Amino acid sequence: MTDRQAGEFPLSKDWSVPAELQRPTASVVSNLVIIMLASEMMGNDLIELVGELQAEHARFNKWCGGFAKSSLESSEISRRSSEARVLIRSLYMAWSSFSRKFEDGGRKRLTAIDERSALKVALREANQGLAALREA
Repeated sequence: MTDRQAGEFPLSKDWSVPAELQRPTASVVSNLVIIMLASEMMGNDLIELVGELQAEHARFNKWCGGFAKSSLESSEISRRSSEARVLIRSLYMAWSSFSRKFEDGGRKRLTAIDERSALKVALREANQGLAALREA
């Protein structure tokens, strides 16, 4: 992937974004949100957190393109963008673990309880982390 949406944080050099996150949009986060929302594995509690993720991501991008761009050194913006990438990578890893365990367990509701809990934590951490990066 080369071009990103305005304000979208660039790809991390130490994480190759999986092909499934490279489409249908130019946004890795939006693509992850689409994948999660399209899944039959998500309960309303997780769907709510995924919606918050999309909102926090939009706020972060808006902040990067506005306040940060005009008020912060480029090195500080890069540092915060790098931290955002770590949050999203961790979230994707939690999603992948949950999805894989659920599928391997025959799509039975109680087969991926620990992974579901870890995904919920990762969603909360991503949401809180993206918000904190705007305020730090």
